[in-house]
Parts: sequence; structure tokens; C-alpha cells
Amino acid sequence: MLSSSRSTALLALLTISFTRLCHTQSIPLNLLYQFPTIPYTNIENLAVRTRVGTLLLNTVTGPLQYELNPSTGAAPAVTASLNGRGPESLIGIAETYPGSDVFIVSAGNFSYGPQVPGGVAGVPGSFSAWRFDYTSGKAVTTQIAAIPEANSLNGLAVLNENTVLIVDSGLGAIWAVDTTTGVHTIAIQSPLWLPTPYFSLGINGIKIRGNTVYWTNSAFGTFGKVQVNKDGTAAGPVEVIASAPTGLSFDDFALDWQGNAWVAGPPNALIKVGIANGNVEVVAGGGTNQTLVGPTSVALNRCTLYVATGGSGGQSSGQVFEGNVCGSNMQFWEA
Repeated sequence: MLSSSRSTALLALLTISFTRLCHTQSIPLNLLYQFPTIPYTNIENLAVRTRVGTLLLNTVTGPLQYELNPSTGAAPAVTASLNGRGPESLIGIAETYPGSDVFIVSAGNFSYGPQVPGGVAGVPGSFSAWRFDYTSGKAVTTQIAAIPEANSLNGLAVLNENTVLIVDSGLGAIWAVDTTTGVHTIAIQSPLWLPTPYFSLGINGIKIRGNTVYWTNSAFGTFGKVQVNKDGTAAGPVEVIASAPTGLSFDDFALDWQGNAWVAGPPNALIKVGIANGNVEVVAGGGTNQTLVGPTSVALNRCTLYVATGGSGGQSSGQVFEGNVCGSNMQFWEA
């Protein structure tokens, strides 16, 4: 946790950003499914099962993974659960490689309420990494590693066939985890990834393209990058590319092949960030629009973009939306 003086200095640094807010371009979103209000279901993250085209949904309101078929509109079914095995929430998720049907998942526990900055914080000592293997048709869940040193594991991305990078929102760090041995170590730590005295979750989302790691920090509402070596350690400085528009923040995101990041923008927006120039566009929601309620994560499957939300506690549960991001060009985008 940052001291007040240190966080004030860092906030001042981050106000000197490269962000340029562009004219808003709307992307129509179609609601695929909304969970019933009771019991409350908060979708923390989602991923495409690229082999079959369905969506896997991680929830933090229980260590449950649901599968949603976008083509049918049927209610999602629980396909995997860690109930009784320690974690109370499923968090980050990434497929080991397209079509593998094997997913790495971060899991752990959170505390909620006014006693923690921003109303949510990780429970140190509760976090772990898991393998969810769907190759047999039915999910087989195996713990890869307990990571008791972690403060608050969050998003993750696959670095190579044996290594995933998992962000730690409390420590302002990225862990490198060997998926075959479970050996884990902090690969990079940066003050630009720390939380603030007002919000306990700093670095949040992570994606990898080539030798570049892209990241978001929810506490500061920043999006940035860092070059990495083959083992996940830093090969260059941690840099800020863009900041969220006033009143919005950055959560998890997806990258396309045209140089854009599509970012969940709490409390109610989908934001497009130009990686090269830092341009920021609110492309859905924002302002007084309440279509998206607590967006948490984004996934892409060719031309189709999916957005998951966490809902708003007792008032509404999580949602899943889809939209077309290719327009008339019909270019294909990465899942």
C-alpha cells in the first residue's frame, strides 16, 4: 500500500499522460445473458473456448466457471467448480494456446466492505493458480501452485508453453509461474502498478503480444506496456500509454491485430485505446448510460467482441454482451 505522500507524487506523474480522448464512436452491444438478481452473480473474467466458440465465465461470487453458448442464448451452465478446495473466487483466465481447450486460472479470496479501500481487497495467503482442462469434454481441475506470498492475484496471460504471468493487484507486481512445476517468482514490480490509499487493486488486466506485456492499473485508471525477456523479467521500462477518461477506470481488456486494446471501463463503459498513439474512445456506455453495469472484462473472437460485467450487488447481477467490431471491412480479429 502506498503512503499518502508517495501516492500523491505518483498521481502527479500520471497526470502527465499521452491520452487523447477522441470523438465517441458507438458500437451496438447485444445482451446475450444476464444472471438473475438473486443470487447475486459477479462475472470477473471470460475467455473464448476457441475450439468450440463458447464462452467460459469466471465468477468471484463463488469459485464457479460457467459456459455460455453465444449462438443459443440458453442460460449458462456450471462446468467447473472449486467449491470445498480453498478458493472462494475465480479470477483471471487464459487458454494455453488457441484450440488447446486447456485454461490457466487464478483463484483466491477477497474481502468486501468499508474496512478496505475502495470496498474490495485481496486476502493475502489465499491465492493459487489452477489448470482447467476441457480436452476430455468435461473440465478436469488441477492446482498448479499455491502462491501464499501473493497479496491479490488478478489477470493472467500465457507467456510460453510452460509459463504464465499473473498480476498481483496488491503488490503492484507480476508473478511468473511455471505451469509444469508450480515454481513461481516475482518477475517485475513497479510503482506504476501499485494501488492507492483509496482503492486496493492496482495492476489488474494483462495481455502479451510478442515480447510486450500490456497492462491496466484500476486504481490509477492507466493503460501501459513493458518489454519482457523470455522468462518474463523486464527488458525495458514500464510505460504509461493512456489514462481513462474522467469518471471511468480500466479493468481487463482484449487486444486486436489492428493495434487497439478494447478495455472494460468501470463503472459503465467500453473503451477503445490506440496502442501506438494513446487515443482513447468511449465506444459503448459511459455518461448516464446504464446498459453496461460494472464492466469487468473483454474477449475477442474474430469479428465478435464480448463484454462481461459484474452487475451492482443486490440490484443486478452480471451480464454478457456481444458486438461486431469489424464494421464493413470484415477484417478478422484475435480472440
